[in-house]
Amino acid sequence: MCSEADLDGLLKRHPRVAAAQAAVNTLRTTLDAMPPALKCEDGEVLCLVDSGATISAASIDTQFPAYSHLVEETDASRRGSGATTASGQKLVNKGRCVVHGSAQGTDLNMAFKDMEIEVPILSVRKMVKKGNDVNFEKGGGTIVNRSTGRVLRFYEHDGVYFLKVKVTDPGTPFDSGHEQDFHRQGS
Repeated sequence: MCSEADLDGLLKRHPRVAAAQAAVNTLRTTLDAMPPALKCEDGEVLCLVDSGATISAASIDTQFPAYSHLVEETDASRRGSGATTASGQKLVNKGRCVVHGSAQGTDLNMAFKDMEIEVPILSVRKMVKKGNDVNFEKGGGTIVNRSTGRVLRFYEHDGVYFLKVKVTDPGTPFDSGHEQDFHRQGS
């Protein structure tokens, strides 16, 4: 190809290429508009802070591959239980895994149901039951641990709220004075 006209001709002859290019452009625009606090580096992942979720879930093999050998079957996963998304999609519970990470200098324990989903989901309901207050406001919000007073900030992007987490190697010990649990024992 030598010119823009050649490219336009190619896109007309191959609509799938044109559709892929449009998707790339949309993604690029979305990423460019993302708040700087949500741009991830190596080892970081965005977790959806979901006030409607009754469970925290992640696709462990995909989103936290270093933890895939730590997924434990539970009574619920052996029974084939699962969850239903807001859109009606059925998700299968493959087990439970506690993932360790940190956000803004605070070590986190995050217990996830292992399910095939696109983005890890942190259940606000589970956070509150574990002793955190979650406050939503314009542009984001905060997670405040009632016993320690530690505050984590999460951010809104396109009407959705995210917490950026740096995933820790499964064998790394925590400083228990700076730890915040996002799960209940046995959940």
